Amino acid sequence: GLIAALGMLGGSPAGARLLGGAGLQKESACRYAALTGGFSPMFYLSTLALWLGNAGEARLLLLCNLAAAVLAGLCFPRGKGKVCLPPVSVTQAIAEGAQAMLTVAACMALGSVCARMLALALPLPLLASAVLHSLLEASGGAKELIALGAPLPLIAALLGFGGGSLLLQNAAGWRGLGLSDLTKTALLRAVLSGALCAALHYIFHAVAFGVA
Repeated sequence: GLIAALGMLGGSPAGARLLGGAGLQKESACRYAALTGGFSPMFYLSTLALWLGNAGEARLLLLCNLAAAVLAGLCFPRGKGKVCLPPVSVTQAIAEGAQAMLTVAACMALGSVCARMLALALPLPLLASAVLHSLLEASGGAKELIALGAPLPLIAALLGFGGGSLLLQNAAGWRGLGLSDLTKTALLRAVLSGALCAALHYIFHAVAFGVA
């Protein structure tokens, strides 16, 4: 529980780095991957709030993301056995931390470059291009979607998915889980996050404006 919470608070790929080598069964690994495979709360409360210019909307997206991660995790069986983290020395921790930072930077750069190349090659409308960008590298794509005034549920769903960049970051940390497994957990998070955001956004709008 505490390790999963730390993975959720740290954001991807913290959960994969913490739990990827814990010797979990595949069912348990999928459960934890669903829980910890999204963006960190700090991304929502700082970067995303700045882009949105609305702290309330950023908190709503964060709430939907966290709730979707928990619900997605509950969709997978707990599995048997306990989390057993191998001992790590200080030098090993520093080396793995540096490697993780390089992996994150490389995956984000790859996603952004691929999105840019596809945008140049395909004459897509701006919104479709931003969605494609989000599917490859979600943070940069979210910035484009916000600039275009895209609906919050769409942004919530794409952030819940995390994009190819986040999937590759997590795949580098998880042992025994492939991209197909991580994609399933990400798609489940995306559907739940988008649906929750749509429902909550409607409720808040109805309360604020007295919509029946």
